[in-house]
Amino acid sequence: RVNVLCVDKTGTITEPKMEVEKTIPVSTSKESLTKEISIFAQNMPHDNATIKAVAKAFNQKFNVQATQIIPFTSVNKYSGAVVNGNTLLMGAPEFVLRDQFEAYEKEINQYTSQGYRVLAFAKYPEVLKDEKQKLSKEVELLGYILISNPIRKEAKSTFEYFDRQGVNIKVISGDNPLTVARVAKQAGIRDANK
Repeated sequence: RVNVLCVDKTGTITEPKMEVEKTIPVSTSKESLTKEISIFAQNMPHDNATIKAVAKAFNQKFNVQATQIIPFTSVNKYSGAVVNGNTLLMGAPEFVLRDQFEAYEKEINQYTSQGYRVLAFAKYPEVLKDEKQKLSKEVELLGYILISNPIRKEAKSTFEYFDRQGVNIKVISGDNPLTVARVAKQAGIRDANK
């Protein structure tokens, strides 16, 4: 007998694949942002769905070798590549921007409320040695990468079935709550706004 079913968002409600929908430049040109993301993507190991989607969308080749790679961790929620004395960072805006997040929050929420997963792409003015070294200086936010996860075809009918059976669905996710709420609503989950 089940009263509550907890589900993840990515790969459960949505397809396990991701796609880059668009990029939004912030402190640089579209062309420069595309180049920086391409350099980042070609230097990173393609070991998760996010970087695979980014590498597929940004596949221009540049003869630039990163001197250090900072792997993604669930604690930091970003990854990095050291290029030309700076560290390029890609990850959750709250974790990349830290104290600067508030200045961009309204704009970021505008995209997350549309169901996009928003990645901040930024330049950190120092060389990070490894994933244990904490960010201590401000970053230059170069732009956003907006990623979508298509909803599984059978998701809506599955959640409607559970609803008829009186099973309460809870979505547990490390993604932005506004993004999760929007995806849950699209999948027909009751009380998605909560």
